[in-house]
Amino acid sequence: MIANESTIEFNNDLYIIKNIEQDRTGTSLYTVTAMQYVNSEISRVFQKNVRSGTLTYSIDEVLDFFLNDETANPFGFSYHVFGDFSKQQIENLGGCSGKDMISKIISTWPGTIVKPSGKRVDVYSSDRFLRNYQRRVVYNHDSTNMKLIEDSTVIVNQITCVGGSYSTDDSTASSSTEATSSGGVVVEDGSVPIESGQDNTAAFQADAKKYLGVPYVWGGHNKANPFAGMDCSGYVSQVYHDFGIEIPAYTVAMENNFREIPRSEIKPGDVGFYGPHGSTHHISLILDKNTLIYEPEPGQSCKTATIDSFPPDWYGRNDEMQAKISTKKVEMAPTETIKLVANYNGGTYTPDTDSTQTHYYFQPFTLTDEHSKDEWGLHPASSILQDDRFKDANAMREYARTQLVLEPSVSIEIVLNTNEMPIPGEQVYLTIPEVDDRTLLGETDTQHAYNTKVTLVGYTWYPYNPSQGTDNIYQNLPATLLHSQTSLTKLEQLANAMLDRIPQVFYGQHDPSANQAVKNGAIWVKPIIDQTTSSNDTDKDLTIGGET
Repeated sequence: MIANESTIEFNNDLYIIKNIEQDRTGTSLYTVTAMQYVNSEISRVFQKNVRSGTLTYSIDEVLDFFLNDETANPFGFSYHVFGDFSKQQIENLGGCSGKDMISKIISTWPGTIVKPSGKRVDVYSSDRFLRNYQRRVVYNHDSTNMKLIEDSTVIVNQITCVGGSYSTDDSTASSSTEATSSGGVVVEDGSVPIESGQDNTAAFQADAKKYLGVPYVWGGHNKANPFAGMDCSGYVSQVYHDFGIEIPAYTVAMENNFREIPRSEIKPGDVGFYGPHGSTHHISLILDKNTLIYEPEPGQSCKTATIDSFPPDWYGRNDEMQAKISTKKVEMAPTETIKLVANYNGGTYTPDTDSTQTHYYFQPFTLTDEHSKDEWGLHPASSILQDDRFKDANAMREYARTQLVLEPSVSIEIVLNTNEMPIPGEQVYLTIPEVDDRTLLGETDTQHAYNTKVTLVGYTWYPYNPSQGTDNIYQNLPATLLHSQTSLTKLEQLANAMLDRIPQVFYGQHDPSANQAVKNGAIWVKPIIDQTTSSNDTDKDLTIGGET
């Protein structure tokens, strides 16, 4: 018997049932919502041990620390890593759940793809995740529904780089330093900044943005199936729920969970309220100091916007959420610097510590891509790129360039005309055929076909409803197409032009042009009613045909 929390097998994968809803028509049909097994249960893994300090790890070593420990993982989860990843530094690894482990991997190795299979955590580099079966999606043949989504929150065009270091011991055999007639020492007290804690901003932003494209549904806040639709407060409540914080899914009731802060202090995870205290009617989530994300209104779906384009009336902070997003802090540690000076007038100094000095192989530097900065504004990385492997500044500069994201990510949502099973990571060729509609596009020449490669990164599939087309989300649409402010609009116009070439069809007794807009080439089907009068002139046989 199917029940909540039961394990089911589908399409060679394992799922945990989270919600069962019976059809309201009185039939024995049920709608079942289930989560992939790892996604549902990995949070039960908990590594109590902590490896203190900032250490260098590979992805395999992180997974091994959590999953090859029977105390932390008595559930039988395993892992497999596909592709090559460089080692990265992580501070104080452990003391958290398996879900936190995955978030740490994604934030430490940007571009990593985690796609579980059964009870196994599969981690892919972007190149190993791709599948190319030489297939093509042709707009207006395979689909007539297309939507483009641009996300600038992923841009990183400035990063501070710190390479390898080494220590030297400048102390002498004597335990004290004695001044001479020709020289001596002075002691200067000072301080240096010491960074501790971790920053989970990237993991928070990734969680918030995974709901982009989810439709607005008034009153929607089903935690077991959030992708079915949410309203504005349901969305904020869902993201907080993902981080283990339960708040109401009603805007006014939410106010008590936040303290007001000024616009200048906002951070990722804060919220924006619309309306006065006690009468708020809308809420958004802050992604960064310039961007918010929210469920807008019926007929639309979750999207991002600049704060300036949709400014809240006031801002709120939940301190528990801020503590989960970032425990990073900078403290000043006292130091003593010993310097030799000439003409010192006697005296002896015994240092409190040894005179070990830390030196860098090259001066730390900040790398900025000026072209991206001019095009999209300055977007600095949230943390310093520190890697002890590098002893040469040019080598680290080349590596740092690979960590920059110079353009917005652009995704395209396509609802196919068929119900085919999606293949995550599949690379397909997107084609919008040639259109010759100079009036609509404002062009003097024929608009040529548009072709590009895109990669499937998300989908909604209805395996038991063949009439429902598969909803696929593709990425890798080159943002260079959008450098011209009109390019995105032109591409959408091109798609809509193809749609507009499908003729309108009207069926009814009355001329449709009398009360609505009708395009040239529309088809009007008018029923013909043949009336045959009977002997008593009261009964009529109606024979319905039709003509166009």
